[in-house]
Amino acid sequence: MEAGKTKLSDQIIKLDLVDAMIQGADPKVSDSQSNQVERSACPTCGSCSGMFTANSMNCLTEALGLSQPGNGSLLATHAERKQLFLNAGKRIVELTKRYYEQDDESALPRNIANKAAFENAMTLDIAMAGRLIPFCICWRRRKKRKSTLQ
Repeated sequence: MEAGKTKLSDQIIKLDLVDAMIQGADPKVSDSQSNQVERSACPTCGSCSGMFTANSMNCLTEALGLSQPGNGSLLATHAERKQLFLNAGKRIVELTKRYYEQDDESALPRNIANKAAFENAMTLDIAMAGRLIPFCICWRRRKKRKSTLQ
């Protein structure tokens, strides 16, 4: 999501959800100012305008090889977003055909998101100052399951 804008103290400022939380907790900020910031902080569709859980997890699915490049960083309102989901649809069809028509097990998600992919994603997660706990849980669950739908 794009960052919001609002006019405070005769200045137009850009802001996001974190700014709204800071303003809301500041006792010097009036209720009307706080409401104005809250209404302006998230102005469009998409996930929040920071590299928080939704965006960072999308970036990590890219590193795992399970989503298209740009999925975690391209704004929901960006002109290239439509092409991104069209490419994702094509890729899904290609992988499905490879598995069902050519018996190519490398097209399965469990073989795409292999140990090397998880190590790559964890490296990215550390570089982005993300959290490793979801990866550890996901990897542990993955190792316990043997279904082709993994």
